[in-house]
Formats: sequence, C-alpha cells, structure tokens
Amino acid sequence: MMREAIAAKAVSPELANHFGDRLEQMDPKQFQSDLRVTISWNTDNTDVDLWVIEPDNTKCFYQNRSTKNGGELTEDMTQGYGPERYQAKTAVKGKYRVMVHYFRPNPNLLAGETHVNVVVTRFAGTSREVVERHTVILKKHNEEAQVCEVEFK
Repeated sequence: MMREAIAAKAVSPELANHFGDRLEQMDPKQFQSDLRVTISWNTDNTDVDLWVIEPDNTKCFYQNRSTKNGGELTEDMTQGYGPERYQAKTAVKGKYRVMVHYFRPNPNLLAGETHVNVVVTRFAGTSREVVERHTVILKKHNEEAQVCEVEFK
C-alpha cells in the first residue's frame, strides 16, 4: 500500500519520504536466509532450547550463539512460550540436524509435557521459500529430541 500511495502521489511529500524510509527498513533481502528455524511452545515458565548441529558437527545453542559457519541463535528465551530462532544466511553444504532440549519444565504442570512447534524454512524471503512444520512433545527434564535433518548440496 505504501508503494502504491507513493507511485500514485496520493500522499504528501513528507509522508512519501516516511513511507520510503519504512520500505527500505522492510526490504525482504535483509531477512533472507538459506535456513531459518523457529521454535515456540505451549507451557509458561518453561525453558526449551533449540539446538542446530551444523554439517561440521558445530552445535549452535544458547552457549554458542554464533558459529564459524555463520549460524546464529538470535533469541534464547528462558521463560514463557518462546520463540527461539536459528538462522544461517548462507548455509554450508551438508546436513543440519534440528533438535530441541527440555532444559527446564514448569514444575506446576499436571501432565508434565510441553508441545513444541518447530518451523523450518529453507531459502527464507526468496521465491524458493519452503516451509516445514513439526510438533514435538517433550515429557522429561533434560529430554532431547531430533526434529528433522535439512540437507544443502
């Protein structure tokens, strides 16, 4: 809508400049990445960790948030429902293993389980974008679960 308003000269020059600034900030190229993984979960006061094991076996997680391969854990939520997000703007060749770890469950949960939603996006922000969705149920403190593998050739 902002682009259309600028093109049609339907807004004042000041507002057109403001819209132009906002559009530059929202440039989809700055949000592009070969691999993006986001997790969220359904229980409050719970800490679920996202782990991504890169092709050279480097583990990107809360204690190693930036890897030499360019992987980044951009958020590490220790309370609430997430999200936690990993991204590799330029993925190296090989298999990435996506895992979740039940670091700290909520002690007040009757059922004791947490449902983790995992969204894996390949080629995010491009015309080749592909999204996979997974759900993992974690039941025990320190439980680890492999969600999927993603391969880049």
